[in-house]
Amino acid sequence: MALRRAGSAPASETDELPQGTEKTARVRAMFDTIAPRYDLVNRLMTFGLDQGWRRTTVQALGKNGHNISTEVWWTPSHPYKSSLTGISAADLAKGYEQASGKQWTQPIGFVHSLFEVAVDSLKRAQDPSDGAALAKAIGATKLDTVVGPIAFGSDKVPPFAAKNIAKTPLVGGQWRLDGEKYNMVIVENGQAPQIPVGGKMQLLS
Repeated sequence: MALRRAGSAPASETDELPQGTEKTARVRAMFDTIAPRYDLVNRLMTFGLDQGWRRTTVQALGKNGHNISTEVWWTPSHPYKSSLTGISAADLAKGYEQASGKQWTQPIGFVHSLFEVAVDSLKRAQDPSDGAALAKAIGATKLDTVVGPIAFGSDKVPPFAAKNIAKTPLVGGQWRLDGEKYNMVIVENGQAPQIPVGGKMQLLS
């Protein structure tokens, strides 16, 4: 059932749906708005495991997964280092591969950064054994980590979430088949130009 103002004509008689390039632009804008929120919720609910699932899915596609696009929130080519050890993103990923015998995944950087934030907060808390003092210290975090700068209270997230969410740089990438395995190649960095691109966007195979 649709409601309308008294005396007004039904929407179908006065409003036309956008067509052509305008329709394309509106649909694109809608998904550009939804996608980051969806990814954020997905990331939080799975504690970053969704990225491992995505890699597994791409591998299962075989050659058909070549050049599939995805958002990218951490790679070995990110120009950041650990506040704990000084290790670079590249060396962190390399160390993981040598120790585990497995290919790096994006959550590795964020797992490490959790320890960075924890240690930094414990150092700054007036009383590390007091929950309220520790929470206050975490909320005041402003730290350069292996995944980039972390700070809560940003005006780039909705006000209701600002105290609990810290945004890190996002870039665009594509899965590229290299022999028997897939590698992530950054192809777009408009929102984070400090992160280098590794190639140009290509069509799906």
